[in-house]
Amino acid sequence: MKTAELKILDEITHKYLLPSNFKKFKKTFDPPPKKITNGHSCVKKRTVSRAGSIKYSKTYADNLINFINNNIQKPRRPRLFSSLGEAFNIAGFNDAALKLLFEIIPNIENRYTSVYINSLLIIGKIYAEKGFWKKSNSFVKQTLRIFSKRKDLKGLIKCYNILGCNFAENNNFMEAIINFKKCLTILNEKDDVLLRAKIEMNLGAIYSVQYNLELSLYFSQLALFKFEKYNDLNNITMLRFNIAINYYEMNKFNLALKEFDKCILLSQRNGFFKYMGHVYYYKAMILIKIGDIKMAIAYWRESLKIFESVNDLKLKHRLLRLKGLIEQKRKKYNISEKYFIEIRTQTMKYGNKLLIAENELELGYLYKEWGQTDKALASFTNAVKIYKRINIRYMSEKAEAEINNLQSAN
Repeated sequence: MKTAELKILDEITHKYLLPSNFKKFKKTFDPPPKKITNGHSCVKKRTVSRAGSIKYSKTYADNLINFINNNIQKPRRPRLFSSLGEAFNIAGFNDAALKLLFEIIPNIENRYTSVYINSLLIIGKIYAEKGFWKKSNSFVKQTLRIFSKRKDLKGLIKCYNILGCNFAENNNFMEAIINFKKCLTILNEKDDVLLRAKIEMNLGAIYSVQYNLELSLYFSQLALFKFEKYNDLNNITMLRFNIAINYYEMNKFNLALKEFDKCILLSQRNGFFKYMGHVYYYKAMILIKIGDIKMAIAYWRESLKIFESVNDLKLKHRLLRLKGLIEQKRKKYNISEKYFIEIRTQTMKYGNKLLIAENELELGYLYKEWGQTDKALASFTNAVKIYKRINIRYMSEKAEAEINNLQSAN
């Protein structure tokens, strides 16, 4: 049996290729089942591990590109590659999506066709999701220049929205809000319900990071109402996830778990695997907080399987953090410290100040529990500096309170 992720690849491809072409493609790509001798019987077996599925998805894309180039008429290829790339991105197969989309870029003579522009924009979006913001900005700005010349208002909104998200991921919240406000200004001239909902969703996400949780819920629920009206399942799933995080940060764990379960159900039904790894992470975090370490480890393992499929850098850091917290709960402080130090090393390269600050705070809590006061003070002090730099006052005050408590205890 193939894993659920690999079945999604077939479902997407079947949707965009004619049935006869899909059958032909599968014959050229699917290897025959190997016969494995087991005693006196021969057992047919064709398996692809979840750990190998990301590599498989790239191979799948390579074979799909060869098949299309050899079997589909040249004028039809760009739109087909673009549609498949976008669908693979939504399903979470970003590396496979990039392979398909980059097949278009050098092969389109007219740089102003909708297929070319849309492909540039999706590539920018994928690089943003993967955490390569400079690459993302490069592709989005190319698209922005074209939309500006064409006075395409909807296109401009899409570009400013991605740029706003990239600024937010780099903790430049003022620039993020400026870009989102540009979107809202354009929407006042030419309203679009779904685009407005996307901006509201992103404002909700920013206010969540800044711990303005009530305002975050307000914008998230505004957006959710609009997306549900149009049955936009991908964005409904993302919003359910964002709302669940708000409840998690409010320590309303029952409400958070209900939203996370809705998110899992939507992800499983629609093949949105990129959300599931993060959902399992937060469910494990809740279980750690209520003391169920055994179940937390089970969800950590499930999240790890998803990471091996979608190759999400942010999820990787979260999984390391989760393992560090699990080892801390087991009182294995040396092992726990190694995980947090590894996160520190990686996040310094990654450049996300918020992730660095969160890790310094966790290290502070670890050292405090471990009885290493000097190290705890150093980590809490680092956290305060970074939180102040990125203007997250609630968390800087939280870290300062820990410093004051340690100093007064001595």
